[in-house]
Amino acid sequence: MGRWSFNAPAHAGWFMPAEWWPHTRCWMAWPYRESLWRELLEPVKKDVAAVAQAIAEFEPVSMIAPPASAKEAAQACGGKIAIVALPIDDCWTRDTGPTFLVNDKGECAGTAWGFNGWGGKYKPYADDARLAGRLLAELNLPAFEAPLVVEGGNLCADGEGALLTAESAVVNPNRRAGMQRDQAEEILGAYLGVKQVIWLPGNKADTVTDGHIDGIACFCRPGGAIVKSCG
Repeated sequence: MGRWSFNAPAHAGWFMPAEWWPHTRCWMAWPYRESLWRELLEPVKKDVAAVAQAIAEFEPVSMIAPPASAKEAAQACGGKIAIVALPIDDCWTRDTGPTFLVNDKGECAGTAWGFNGWGGKYKPYADDARLAGRLLAELNLPAFEAPLVVEGGNLCADGEGALLTAESAVVNPNRRAGMQRDQAEEILGAYLGVKQVIWLPGNKADTVTDGHIDGIACFCRPGGAIVKSCG
């Protein structure tokens, strides 16, 4: 795996599980910034609370909320949803939260990626950039800080060593100037415990995320994927 391997989680046996593997809970975050959501803020709050309540019928849900909004989030979401007060900028935990890792002992850790507001498009993002590390510290889990700007929505693993990702949102000057694909692949392998990175071109027409993989394709089983198409 090269120069990253000995200080990275893969060397210690950590790896990214598939999304369909059993997990302890779902993590979400509370929308609160009027400057971002404007007239949509109140409807979005209602929708986020409704989604959390629906998921909570099947598994535990934790809602991250900035301290000043924690009471509001608790009242909106109801008693089934656990509120975790941490500073955040926005509510996209799939992109800003840690990539949780597991090992063969059933233990859990996490990779904290660099985050720069989807290539500097949305500011401020300083608290979102720190969210992964803060959450892992809150959970008292081992944390691995990766030297790569990448969002969780652009990572899809099959749990058996393969990873799907989109080149347009990884090897992009607005994420990591000068980063070459082979360098990014080495880091992804070292910090996710994957042996094969499957690169899709991505979607450059997506001006928000620069073409995350979660809008293109995902593994549905080891060796099998579902691909989105427009008819």
